[in-house]
Amino acid sequence: MTTLITVTEANAHAALHIRADKPDLYFLHYNTHWIGHGVANANIRCKFIEHNGTLVGFTAYGPAYKDDYLLEADASHIATVYHLVIKPEYQRQGIGEDSLRLIAQELMLQGHTELRVAHHPDAEKAARFYQKIGFQVIGKDYDDDTLLSIQLSDLA
Repeated sequence: MTTLITVTEANAHAALHIRADKPDLYFLHYNTHWIGHGVANANIRCKFIEHNGTLVGFTAYGPAYKDDYLLEADASHIATVYHLVIKPEYQRQGIGEDSLRLIAQELMLQGHTELRVAHHPDAEKAARFYQKIGFQVIGKDYDDDTLLSIQLSDLA
């Protein structure tokens, strides 16, 4: 069973041990980067992904913003998954998809109807994952990364 656990000051250190790939291919600061955004912006949710009692991933999500400083809000019905990582040994088990469904349910309760996610243009693994679930490419984001979208009702 997959659940989302809120990152707190007491458990935030666990984010240092969650990587999606080999250390030389993954920038560790991204988990802590998003925890910092969560501290600075109460709308950004940072959560651990727990599966059968083990922390296996990390995610950050919330309302969509038009800029990377999260200062200029986008349309109120749009939400974004800013960061989603699953440890390699737990990938391809449905945990990422289960996590997105839990996120979708929470965001729908907040009034959002659309979910967006961006990934580096060369991140073929991420592209396959999101498109398999039903995300559609809609263009590029403010960092020129591939931007995808799905209706939250299609996930929940």
